[in-house]
Amino acid sequence: MNPASAFAAADWAAPAVDVFESLESGMVKIGTVTVGIGLVGYGVWSAIMGEMRWQKMLHYVLGAILIVAAPTAIRTLVNLG
Repeated sequence: MNPASAFAAADWAAPAVDVFESLESGMVKIGTVTVGIGLVGYGVWSAIMGEMRWQKMLHYVLGAILIVAAPTAIRTLVNLG
């Protein structure tokens, strides 16, 4: 098998793109669940301690927004999807 003919094929990058799309969607799901659990845990801790640090809560929310929006921004910038 000649490697040059494999690279000359029309869609030689498709397997790598599929792997990265799968990783992206899986990491977004895991990250969203992790931040959600952390946000609920922080809310419970704040209720028990009677102290709410709004700056920390804002960091959790901004983290969740970045986890969800970053892959879309990357796809838009690179124009893969």
